Amino acid sequence: MPPPLTGEAAGDLERRLAETVETVAPYSRRIYLRDGVWTREGGDPGGDFRLRWLLQLVGDLAPKPISELRVLDLGCEEGVFGVEFARHGAEVVAVDGREANLNHTRFLAEAVGVTDRFRAIRGDVRRLNPDELGRFDVVLCLGLLYHLDKSDLLPFARLLRSLSGWGTVIQTKIALRPRQRFEAEGRVYTGHSYLEPLGLHGTTAAENEAHRKASLTNPESFWLTRPSLVNLLIDAGFTSVVEHVGPYTQTAADDWASMLAASGEAAEVYSVPGASQYPPPRWDESRGRMGHMNPISTRRGWVKYRLRRTRLWGRLRRLRSR
Repeated sequence: MPPPLTGEAAGDLERRLAETVETVAPYSRRIYLRDGVWTREGGDPGGDFRLRWLLQLVGDLAPKPISELRVLDLGCEEGVFGVEFARHGAEVVAVDGREANLNHTRFLAEAVGVTDRFRAIRGDVRRLNPDELGRFDVVLCLGLLYHLDKSDLLPFARLLRSLSGWGTVIQTKIALRPRQRFEAEGRVYTGHSYLEPLGLHGTTAAENEAHRKASLTNPESFWLTRPSLVNLLIDAGFTSVVEHVGPYTQTAADDWASMLAASGEAAEVYSVPGASQYPPPRWDESRGRMGHMNPISTRRGWVKYRLRRTRLWGRLRRLRSR
């Protein structure tokens, strides 16, 4: 933690926070800066649990301590997640397409004293150059994927794979029904389209720029179903996709998915030589998330199971055998 501020320096922090908020907008999250100064008043005293979940997940599973990681925060918005990793010693690069968001991000990094290992740059996450940025142990793709249109989804997933040395953490909204479908490089993905602010009649480029949680240039985005999201990540070259189920977070809802996509090497099965030459099986959209279900898991199967425990079932069987 940075040393405490005294005298004019302490008052200067509050003044610069007020100027940042007045110039841009209030911070959406209540984050502790230093010396009793928070980004905003009120809010849940326990904070946004996603911060704790994210740190715990990476701390539990990453191949080295957080303080030794190189982290890329895509669509960083206010920079809360990336700055938190920097506070724990990680080297962080944060990217966002809106300068207003980056103003919040840079002030946050400066206020908590992590500018020596935190860099915020403006850019379109779909157009990043892995050769310029290098590879990162962890890539954070939080609340971003569902702002991309269908034509960008597979190329962007491949970009994530090329940037991440260990894995990518993804949080995204998903479609609950396969209402629409599209094809990319011979592979079919399903979900539904979503109208972004830029797609609303009369929305100007300036108004879209001021909308800090929206797409940059596309008027529509495409929300994938859970099976299609998994298929997309595997098609992009990730070797495993693990879904987070606990602890509970504020995004633990049916239309949210929290996943870790691992950037490993294809496993060679010695017991079945040549098995790795065959592509992994894909999720079947028609069977939904569960795939092959036990009949008792369906409504019809449950009714049948309950009936079989009654006398009526025995009478019906005797009648059918006559």
